[in-house]
Amino acid sequence: MNLYMSIDNQYIKIYNRESILLQKHFLETDFSDHNTCTAESYYSYNEQYINTLILCAGTLYIQIHENVYYLQNGALTLAAQIPSYCISSSTSKFGRMFSFKGNLYVQNGIDSLFMLKDNKFEYVKFMNIDFFQFCDKVFAFSSRQSQIWRVNDNLELEYICGVEPNAQVQFCSGGVIVISGGWGNTYILDMSSGSVLRIPMLNYERQLADTGVQMGSYMLCNLFGNQVLARMKEQYNAFLTEQTNEIYKREIWKCISFKVLFTHCKELLEIWYDYKVQKPFKKIESQIKVQLHQLKSQIVEATRVWNIMSNMYMNSLQTHEQ
Repeated sequence: MNLYMSIDNQYIKIYNRESILLQKHFLETDFSDHNTCTAESYYSYNEQYINTLILCAGTLYIQIHENVYYLQNGALTLAAQIPSYCISSSTSKFGRMFSFKGNLYVQNGIDSLFMLKDNKFEYVKFMNIDFFQFCDKVFAFSSRQSQIWRVNDNLELEYICGVEPNAQVQFCSGGVIVISGGWGNTYILDMSSGSVLRIPMLNYERQLADTGVQMGSYMLCNLFGNQVLARMKEQYNAFLTEQTNEIYKREIWKCISFKVLFTHCKELLEIWYDYKVQKPFKKIESQIKVQLHQLKSQIVEATRVWNIMSNMYMNSLQTHEQ
């Protein structure tokens, strides 16, 4: 079972080969048992094919095998298919997608980096590495090259450190990457600061935190200091606020656009009525009536979206107050 953080205090639960959307309050007591939870199951999948969810420009994306979906109205909708996708890498379930400056990128597991544009992935450049993201920070790792990098603002790699040959990613969630080396060492990357520690192999607990499933807080503080949790939470809240604002801007524009079109179409219809005695306008008048009816339906949908946004805003206020 895995948990992936979603927006608006929701999680995607991975359980019995299904992904299920859960409200946060279902998980606060004991998230090891979900049999009594009421949730909506919306897609079946093979767990080895799934990536961590990515928030990009106010939209939640999830990769399942070669397909990338986005979450809309409680259901997954296909965004695009990754060209020549390969799942041979052992890190494929951790690092394939990432967001960068409002665009969604994905690596196909072979040698190519693509960007989502107009419902398809367009080739960007040659890159044979895996990507990992926490908030707006992106890191890269290659088992073959035995290196960890930071992705800078120009989509270029900045070297952080080398690791042992044949090292593999064992865990990536909540702002932490754990890489197990072939010689008995473990590399732990704090994604909030870019710091890497090399320590002897260790066992660590996992817990549910504000940023999703995370390495145990006691272990994190021992490794990176007492400020690490506060720093992660601060960065995560800032990122979530930014993403929520993107949703507000997009949905508000829809509402405004619908209202403007509705008003404009109504004015046009009144003009045609003034000239209804002229037969050439009869056909146009009928078409505008149809368009007006469609716009009325869109206004109803816009109102529904506005209500959802209002609820999200109130929930975000409560979250910040806490």
